[in-house]
Amino acid sequence: KASENLILQANLPSGDTLTTAAQTANVKIFDALGARHDLAMNFTRIAIDPATWTLDITCADGSIEIDGTSPAMNYSINIVFDGQGRPISYNGSTTPPTIYCNWDRSITNADPTVLNLDLGKINTTEGLTCRAGVFTPSSTQDGREFGTYRNVSIDELENVSAVYSNGQTLIIARVVLANFAAPDQLE
Repeated sequence: KASENLILQANLPSGDTLTTAAQTANVKIFDALGARHDLAMNFTRIAIDPATWTLDITCADGSIEIDGTSPAMNYSINIVFDGQGRPISYNGSTTPPTIYCNWDRSITNADPTVLNLDLGKINTTEGLTCRAGVFTPSSTQDGREFGTYRNVSIDELENVSAVYSNGQTLIIARVVLANFAAPDQLE
């Protein structure tokens, strides 16, 4: 299953200066063929007041477009924070832009992956923050790699499930039990 939604949470250190090296979060996503790709999400501080950071996204085996802007080279998502360390805009908008991952055709023929990037709602601390402390990234996404059949399991509700190497479990049957008053009369 191709990744469709990527949630990134991180604290960007408010003590970082304009000359501090970029903070990088490495994030895994999956294309429509079930192959894994690694995105490097590089945060660089570009202003102190208001606290402003840029987010540049790169991928070694593909090119990145942001909201359909191609090429994405030298194109960044500007994130502005308020005095309490909460984001107040993403490129001047209330929501982050959509990310398009175009895979290198010499490596894979997978369709481009379109990612809804969730960096948190503005004026909240649900996603990105800019506060004292260290860079603490974490991410979740909804794609999964290609999986092979591992085994079968039966749960307490009598569901028969196939278990795959990628962690996916699919219900494939259900055991139905019945009691008969005269089982010797059945044909």
